[in-house]
Amino acid sequence: MTMDPRVLGISARRLAHIISQPDSNLGTFVHTLHSMLEDGNRRIFQDIGVSAQRYLEMRRDQAPLTPEQVLAAFSDGPEQAGSAYQDGLRWAQGPDPLPTHFAQLYSMDSRHLLAAGLALYEKASKETDRYIQVDVKTRNWTWSLHHMDLPDLDDSIWTPPSTERNWAYFDDRWEPILDYFGRCAANLASLWPMPCPDPALPIDGLPLRL
Repeated sequence: MTMDPRVLGISARRLAHIISQPDSNLGTFVHTLHSMLEDGNRRIFQDIGVSAQRYLEMRRDQAPLTPEQVLAAFSDGPEQAGSAYQDGLRWAQGPDPLPTHFAQLYSMDSRHLLAAGLALYEKASKETDRYIQVDVKTRNWTWSLHHMDLPDLDDSIWTPPSTERNWAYFDDRWEPILDYFGRCAANLASLWPMPCPDPALPIDGLPLRL
């Protein structure tokens, strides 16, 4: 992998411009960058990590749980969290792609969305008889759990092997994870092609279509 000197030159000029401003120097820049990264990591751990740990402890100590119990334990706004939970159920059962930009959909506190997410996880962990097809899209191809060569656990033609696993359990998803990354390792060039160095062109270097 080569280093593009143009990128280094642009980065150096931008850094020089920042530290040349009044009341700014290299020390304050490094301190600000360090604080920004540290604060981000702390927020991620506080907002998600701590709640996830509490949820796992609930599953261990209070099983069996219901999604409604999870909502009540992690949100003080049951109506808001419950609404997001119902939206998640509706999206999961619909044919459209799942949304990703939740800030555009909700104005509520993110804690309610986290509670809804944990409740949906609890709901999914109990769905052992529903057809589940997990797709992982890469740049040039898509890996599908349904099309993976899985052992038939019940020797029945009426139940696809992908429906005989519970994606919520690590032991059931470890083999598919290895299968996906094995395919990635065998086809690195198509998975991670080098991007086009010209910022005026798309990442694949092909001309834009107007």
